[in-house]
Amino acid sequence: MTAVKMECRGNLKEVQRILHLSYPTVRSRIEGMFAAYERNDSSKIGRMEILKMLRTGDIDVEEAEKLLREADK
Repeated sequence: MTAVKMECRGNLKEVQRILHLSYPTVRSRIEGMFAAYERNDSSKIGRMEILKMLRTGDIDVEEAEKLLREADK
């Protein structure tokens, strides 16, 4: 999604159009990316917190898998 974001200059409606996703889905995924970025700057988060973020839609399955692998290190 990084290439799309760069091409669209942060215009979520344009990202929505290119990816053929709903506006709420695009917004949720981008917010998840920012949340993941912010978490990477802080200490490790716990497995339960990762699962909670997945359940609430703050992150997608791929991001949850990545965070869970990092939490196991």
